[in-house]
Amino acid sequence: QAHEYDADAMSNDNDFEILSINKHARTKTLQDRIYGQMEFHPLLCEIMDTPEFQRLGSLKQLGVSDYVYRTATHTRFEHSCGVAFLAGKMMDKFDEQRK
Repeated sequence: QAHEYDADAMSNDNDFEILSINKHARTKTLQDRIYGQMEFHPLLCEIMDTPEFQRLGSLKQLGVSDYVYRTATHTRFEHSCGVAFLAGKMMDKFDEQRK
């Protein structure tokens, strides 16, 4: 069973926003403040749609640092999406170098 992203967990000045969800190709594209458009593979989208992964949207990556730095609103969901995107970019580079 596929779950949609929890809009409430992602609504507070997040580092990225959902740009598109292609249900036919089962890909998702997120807009990140640093990396721009991040498109995710369908298998990764299935993982991202699980309740366990969605729960990361309510967990702060930076703990209580937002009390001192008001813009420190990074969640574990955002962090995990960014790590997955960068890991994919790294694998693409490995593939390029291998050819």
